[in-house]
Amino acid sequence: YLFKIPMADSLIYSTARDHNAIVWTQDVDFKDLEGVQYFKKSYS
Repeated sequence: YLFKIPMADSLIYSTARDHNAIVWTQDVDFKDLEGVQYFKKSYS
């Protein structure tokens, strides 16, 4: 497998890639993937 992420996350990621979109997320599953802007959750 190319990426080891949950099925729902893979659908989001592949759809974004098909549309040349950036995934903006706080979901750590996406953290190191190309085309993703990951922001660590803040618990304040």
